[in-house]
Amino acid sequence: YVKRIKPTVKITVPSTIWYKDTATIKISGKAANGTITKWAFSNSSTAQFEIKNDSIFKVFYTDTGAHTIRAWVFDSRGNYSDTVSTGITVKHVKPTCTIIAPDSTWFKDTVVFRISAKPTNSTIKTWGFSKDGSTSFSSKNDSIFSITYTDTGLHTIRAWALDSKGFYSDTVISSIYVREIKPAITLIKADTSVIYFNDSRIFTVKGQTHGSIDSIFVSWNGTPSFSQKIKAVKDSAVFTHTFALSDTGTRCILFRIIDKNGFSDDSTWCIDVRPGLPSVSNFQIDTSLGNIFVNDIRKFSFRAQDQNGFIRKVFIRYESGAPAESLTVSGNRSIIDTFFVHKYDTTGGIKTVSITAFDDDGVSSPVLTSTITVRKAPPVLGGDKSGNPDTCWIIVDKGYTNYYYRPKYADTNGVIKRFFFGNQADTINSTTKGQVDSSILNIDENNVNKPSTRYIYVQDDDGLLRGGKFIVFADSTPPNLVIVADKKDSIITIAWSGKDVKDGNETQYAILLKAGSQPVLSDTLFSFRPGSSFSSGEEYFSDFRYDFTPNLSAQIYHYKVVAKDARGSIVISNDGTFIY
Repeated sequence: YVKRIKPTVKITVPSTIWYKDTATIKISGKAANGTITKWAFSNSSTAQFEIKNDSIFKVFYTDTGAHTIRAWVFDSRGNYSDTVSTGITVKHVKPTCTIIAPDSTWFKDTVVFRISAKPTNSTIKTWGFSKDGSTSFSSKNDSIFSITYTDTGLHTIRAWALDSKGFYSDTVISSIYVREIKPAITLIKADTSVIYFNDSRIFTVKGQTHGSIDSIFVSWNGTPSFSQKIKAVKDSAVFTHTFALSDTGTRCILFRIIDKNGFSDDSTWCIDVRPGLPSVSNFQIDTSLGNIFVNDIRKFSFRAQDQNGFIRKVFIRYESGAPAESLTVSGNRSIIDTFFVHKYDTTGGIKTVSITAFDDDGVSSPVLTSTITVRKAPPVLGGDKSGNPDTCWIIVDKGYTNYYYRPKYADTNGVIKRFFFGNQADTINSTTKGQVDSSILNIDENNVNKPSTRYIYVQDDDGLLRGGKFIVFADSTPPNLVIVADKKDSIITIAWSGKDVKDGNETQYAILLKAGSQPVLSDTLFSFRPGSSFSSGEEYFSDFRYDFTPNLSAQIYHYKVVAKDARGSIVISNDGTFIY
């Protein structure tokens, strides 16, 4: 009996077979009496066998899971082994994926994300990324993604990786917080601490932000309607502006900065725009005691100055409604001390002087006003004796003839230039006119000791006329005196008669007394007294009497009585004597 012995077969497989990986399968055969000449292999329970003269077979699975592989061998004596099978598992492992990114970023900053993916038995082919957490992914053959966020807050990000075998990693989720940084104005500066209207001023504005400042805006009237925009250089901008006169006072300026991200910041800066008005001061008039008279030439001095420029013109008006005089100032002078010369006409009265200055901005100063009284200072005209303002006296001491009469006159601020004497109340029909200050009146028995009406006028060098009706009184001297002396006991009485025709009892008397010789005017017993102060001399058939006791006895005394009227006319009695 000839016994046939089948060869034996054994299948050797790798420990792990990967999806879409080429795996090597080894078929080992052993012949009892011969050699193995053929090897057969099937990669599934149904697939046909591949027969070849080699024990090594390659497999490539496109699906995963459990698979059955089979094999048999054929030896050199024509014997077949039994078909053997073994189960294998074709495995696959998803690639792993991680998002590498910062926790936060700034608005409109570009942030870089990296998708770190790790395959198990392949390479990463594609990376997918969603910046907003949606299922809409952008993919590319690169693990680096750059995103610029245009909205702030918390953002969800997703990512996956696809390997070369077509396997996707799980979608991984992370988050990033997009921060908003608001720009801030850090500096507003003017090129001077004092700002005047019509001066060109430089304003520097600077801001800061995350990134850089794009533009800076300004509204000079403080409203959100911006009038000027400047592109920022190194986060700052320089503005030049000239304020108008209407801008004087507190002026609020609105600045706005905008950064590269579109964020903005506003800042209001309030300043005091000064009018810089010129001013007028130190007003003076060169006159003594504050008196200003008509037709007097006076110097009107003042100072004009400007705070932020130069005085260009000054005006002075000497009274309301009158034309103004002006002076143009040459050169660049911020302070000027100057004067005008003026005289007022004969109207006189209260005058309001107003002075104004204009500067190089064309702005006028507040009007400096001063009220002054311009005195007419007319000539003063009166009678020639005090107490009789309308009477001129003629002392008739040379008998009946022509006598001059002359008024008292004066001028406060000049001289009398013309005199008018006449019988009518005007100057046209005056009897005499000219520089002579007296006139002639013929005195006779018809007008002595009687008033005569005359009209007297004077005119000064300012052309002012004063005068009117006057009384010219031809006054004779007191009459000759009649004197008598009497002694009773130790009392001496001197009595006299002789009153001035006009003065009557107000005629003044003095007694002269001297022992041994006639008295002179210095030998007064008493000085002049009015007759009304003496006792009546009726007992002696006289007007007045005076009683006294002489100092020395056993003497011959000489006495005289002196009479004086209100005009100063004097009459001295004859010499009288008595023994005491």
